Amino acid sequence: MEDLLSRAVDYALTLGAKYAEARWQVDKGRFAVVRNGAVLRVGEWSTGGISVRVVAGGLGFAIAKGASWEDVKAAVDSAYKAASASAKYRRRPIQFGEEKMARLKYEVPVKKPLEDLPQFLLGLDRVAQERGVAVRSFSASIWVTEKVVVNSDGALVESSMPRASLFAALIARGPNASLQRNVDVGGLGEAEALEEAPKVVAEEAAKVVSLS
Repeated sequence: MEDLLSRAVDYALTLGAKYAEARWQVDKGRFAVVRNGAVLRVGEWSTGGISVRVVAGGLGFAIAKGASWEDVKAAVDSAYKAASASAKYRRRPIQFGEEKMARLKYEVPVKKPLEDLPQFLLGLDRVAQERGVAVRSFSASIWVTEKVVVNSDGALVESSMPRASLFAALIARGPNASLQRNVDVGGLGEAEALEEAPKVVAEEAAKVVSLS
């Protein structure tokens, strides 16, 4: 992938770009959805691609349709065209500061794997149910983001980062109305990114019941 991105950057410079950047990113993960004690959905997902950014007086950005050189080359052409066109409407051309570029590779390790995501959500559902929440919906994803970034100033950065996110909707029904509170928890890692979830769900469940 580094060779393809470097080729894209070099090509942008031959077109006349003052700066070029090519980025590859792929996110792969799994998800689960639980509602009122029942597992509704589980699955896996993947998304990603290649994008380029070009400075030629103005700034241009484009996303490649695929990972072939023809697709990437077309994206560079599009980004350069946009950058050149936007330059006409600028009083001064875009210029970057003189910064030291890095060439590095890093990976964030998973400290606490979360193997059974549906069971984790069912546990949170029980926490909310025990506090009297009538309608409970939980969804969560665990994924890894991998990136490679190359630019014309000599930078090369490769990274791999695990991430986790949780969203919950808690609805309590009162005598005159219903009240909903939402929960968002997440961060780097797997189980460690969601370790505050049981506490937060318990607190929000108690609040929504008391206020309804």
